[in-house]
Amino acid sequence: MKPTIYLDTNICRDCIRNRTKISKESIHLMGIIKDREWNCTTSVFTLMELYDLEKDDLFFNKKLRHGLDVNSIIRQRQHKDLNKSDLQEVEEKIQSFYEEYKFINFHALEGTEGWTLANTVSRQTNLSAPDCIHLAVALGSNSHIIVTSDQEMISEGTKFLKENNYWNQIRISKPNDVKDTLEKLVEDMQQDPDGYPPFYEYYSELDIDEKILDKLSEAQIEGISDLLSRSEKELVEIVGLEKKEIKPLLKKAVEHYNKYKIILE
Repeated sequence: MKPTIYLDTNICRDCIRNRTKISKESIHLMGIIKDREWNCTTSVFTLMELYDLEKDDLFFNKKLRHGLDVNSIIRQRQHKDLNKSDLQEVEEKIQSFYEEYKFINFHALEGTEGWTLANTVSRQTNLSAPDCIHLAVALGSNSHIIVTSDQEMISEGTKFLKENNYWNQIRISKPNDVKDTLEKLVEDMQQDPDGYPPFYEYYSELDIDEKILDKLSEAQIEGISDLLSRSEKELVEIVGLEKKEIKPLLKKAVEHYNKYKIILE
């Protein structure tokens, strides 16, 4: 399957503002995601954060033009007086982003379980409530990479994922490190399948005859990837399978393995 990339709000804002070196890295990543047809997702909460950030920016600049000093603007920030025209300007920016990156899917926290996970993240880390929501939504949407330019999200989020046994499913990366991070995730999964979700390598997911399962075990063919690395001739000689048993077994293995294997190209 294609990898699923989860976007933190700062990555989306990079694509809207396009002002810094980090912004260019985020935009370049979005091009890669689109070209390779990777799955791309974020939280519905991201849109709310984008509206808040764009309204803050517009409010700040508007007050600067009117001659207010920075401290006064900061004090008034929680009591914005943007008019309909201002709000329409913000709406057009967000809509333009949405139109340009139509391949982004939006997910929400699902039920009590999703909010419980977000609360667990909040309880165990120094992350802000919005970041806790992002991490929980990324986990709930079965994403493989959370992309962010927020160093605290990287350090605190990584610590949480490792301590709670999620490191086998998802990693956190800066925009320009996504490819290397994905390759490392795939490498780790292949080298230590026992440490990762059972559906990735275990024969029990293939629904095969127990006699065949016993033969594979006796021949020390460990896991689906090991099975697929063997030729039909080897499986006849080493495992003792008949040719008529091999093809349907390999077909099941290929279908299952390809369903869950992360394909980067």
